[in-house]
Amino acid sequence: MAVVVGSDSLLGQVARVIDDLTAHQPAEGTETCLLCSTEHWPCSRFAAAAQDVMGAGLRLNDLVSSDLHQRLWPPQADTEYSSTLNSAQSFGRRYD
Repeated sequence: MAVVVGSDSLLGQVARVIDDLTAHQPAEGTETCLLCSTEHWPCSRFAAAAQDVMGAGLRLNDLVSSDLHQRLWPPQADTEYSSTLNSAQSFGRRYD
């Protein structure tokens, strides 16, 4: 089943953001974004899309592969993780 919506509608705008969010997830077993090959994941474009997704009232953890949840929301972040995941953690814990 397919649904057609206007690209300028709220649903159309959220669909574009979800496309960005899913496009900027790493391949299994890698540490970098597939599109931003110079950035460790979560990359800045993923973080921006995640904020937009949550701003639209959607749960981020429903749109991110479950094997990546530990990387976004580590149980106890060490210093390296904190700097890498700073933006993801600041909004992610609310939607866990």
